[in-house]
Amino acid sequence: MNRIASCAAILLAASPLFAQQEPGNLKVLTGLSKLQLQRQMNVMRAGLGVHCDYCHVGPTEANGKKWDFASDANPKKDIARRMITMMADLNKNSFKGQPELTCYTCHRGQVQPAAFVPLPQPQPKFPTPVEDRSGYPAAKDLIAKYVAAIGGETALPLLHPKSQTSKGARVDSKGVASPFELYEADGRAYIKVKLPEASLEQSFGPDSGWTRDKDGVHDMRTADVEAIHDVFPAFEPFDPLTLNEKARTVRKEKIGDRDVWVVFDRLDPNTAVDVFFDANSGLALRRLVLTSSIVGRVPKQTDFDDYRDAGGIKLPYQVTFASVDPWIGSTRKYSEIHPGAPVDPALFAKP
Repeated sequence: MNRIASCAAILLAASPLFAQQEPGNLKVLTGLSKLQLQRQMNVMRAGLGVHCDYCHVGPTEANGKKWDFASDANPKKDIARRMITMMADLNKNSFKGQPELTCYTCHRGQVQPAAFVPLPQPQPKFPTPVEDRSGYPAAKDLIAKYVAAIGGETALPLLHPKSQTSKGARVDSKGVASPFELYEADGRAYIKVKLPEASLEQSFGPDSGWTRDKDGVHDMRTADVEAIHDVFPAFEPFDPLTLNEKARTVRKEKIGDRDVWVVFDRLDPNTAVDVFFDANSGLALRRLVLTSSIVGRVPKQTDFDDYRDAGGIKLPYQVTFASVDPWIGSTRKYSEIHPGAPVDPALFAKP
């Protein structure tokens, strides 16, 4: 297991597949960090419903069973470059630069885009139904109901305590459960997980970190730290203070058998979020963050379940993260969460 894979094993911040080599031979998707490039590649992969070998040179006996992402030997790679350029031009000229057209717009998870409507067609309703939103609750009222459900205004500081400890099991994308311990304080985190093959430890802060595995202690590279900070916050419970006054209720849906109200907000010019509130309990059941890119909006989804009291605040004890990268999704099933619990600073020090 290499160093990136070690990071991925605990936090699944980077795809083990993409981490095998540095990006090269970039002609269209330039000026991106390794993480940004990896996410955008997976947006395209998901749009066509394929694996990376559809456009790239996959592992073979001839190349030593290694991926060669930089190679142009696969002709579909150049087709992809032309398609990206076409989408970018259409979005720039027709949609004010917003990524309204994507690979998924036409392909819908299929290699061949749909060229005609399926038959037979059902008879449409007349007149065409228009959704009546007059009865939608205001976003501010849904947020207030959520705050009340988790313990009221006095509970809000416990969403981001100065220190916190927690334990549980982390279930990876293959369904393998691994016990973990997590300690957080003053913007740093330390996590220890017992994997089937070994115990691993990590500690990281805003711009640095280290990993200890069976091969010893390693400093995290810049790309490792970026990848961790992309995923780690996704497991945090929903904080209503992240929404602004322009947040609005946009639709009603279902998650499983539960009715939910969806509140939309634009966090900044490139980032939007949908928050799904249980219509009955008021609790947040899902957060969907969409980040704009040249190939479309990059989604990150967090599902919250099994809310329980955690010493003055009700928190989700099951949190599931899903990414457009199918290799890095995971679920945390907490057995303990202690907001405000003291943490020994020595845990964060590099051994």
